[in-house]
Amino acid sequence: MFFKKNKNIFVFLIGLFLFLILSTLVVLTVNSELRRSIFLRSLVLHDFYRTQKMITGLQSRNFSLVSKRIQEHIDFSKLIAKDKNYMFDGIYAATDLAVSRAIEQDDYNNLENIFKQLIELDSRVYKPHVWYARSLSDNDTAKALKHLNMAIKISASESEAYREIIRIGQNLNDLEMTSKYCKIYQKALSGGSMSTGLISPNSFTALFNSFNNDKFAIKLFTKDNIKNQDYLTATTLLNKNNNYEFLLPREFIEVGGLNLYFSTTEALKIILKKIYYYGDSKIYEISHKDITISSQNSYIEENKENISIFLIPKKNEIIRIKHSYLKKIEKMKIEMSIEKMNLAGNSLCGK
Repeated sequence: MFFKKNKNIFVFLIGLFLFLILSTLVVLTVNSELRRSIFLRSLVLHDFYRTQKMITGLQSRNFSLVSKRIQEHIDFSKLIAKDKNYMFDGIYAATDLAVSRAIEQDDYNNLENIFKQLIELDSRVYKPHVWYARSLSDNDTAKALKHLNMAIKISASESEAYREIIRIGQNLNDLEMTSKYCKIYQKALSGGSMSTGLISPNSFTALFNSFNNDKFAIKLFTKDNIKNQDYLTATTLLNKNNNYEFLLPREFIEVGGLNLYFSTTEALKIILKKIYYYGDSKIYEISHKDITISSQNSYIEENKENISIFLIPKKNEIIRIKHSYLKKIEKMKIEMSIEKMNLAGNSLCGK
């Protein structure tokens, strides 16, 4: 009796439900941007869910459990596609988080199979080779070194692979190997962290589109205390003293200092010696004693000859330099050296 009385309502609700489903399918079929947005948001929620499942293992430093949770993430991604797919970035991020908590060799050993699978999914990514090498280093040094050299080929400017080789060489008391790779690191061409093959959202927070050792920039302070709005860029010459010259964008401006902008992939040491300004047939020489200096993230050390600035890797850096105002300036030159920091002491890296 109840069903008969409410038959029309029941049919209406079923019809409405089917209509909504069909309408949604039509909208998603026609609107590719909406479809993509829903898919990407679903991936973000899924990655968040997987990360939360790892938290207990990370808090208790139970890397066996952490490995199990990441493996579940990998297994789920293979239901979509056996090869690398949209879920790779989330798996990589989860593994990176796990490695950030790893300290002891056992921690890495518990994650060894995860590292191996990441490389199988995409062998072009830098860090999994380093992580896998660390997990292998206690029982297969040759294979560990093979993967570390693969990492260096992917990104010669980043330090993690060199640090691992130095650690292995120190354990083996192989000073010839450690010295060799210290020199390779010092001579390695500068480059950016995006050369790893994985484009992280964090990369877009860096100046110059990626963290790199290739370049830096300046902005000038004019008389009204407003910085010149254009970046004046320069190419970095590592490990040598150099005069970086800048032609100013407007003739005869009044300069009271400058900002230096860096966004390095590795720790660098800047030795600032002098600043020269040219204008109105005069040369003004500004020594480190004539300036005030501060920074956003770096550490500063001053002695009688110069000022040393220690840049923190993968941080946007602003070094603020102020001095007395100088009139009618057309050109400037900064005398400084930009050096890579040593990865180990002289006994391992040679003098």
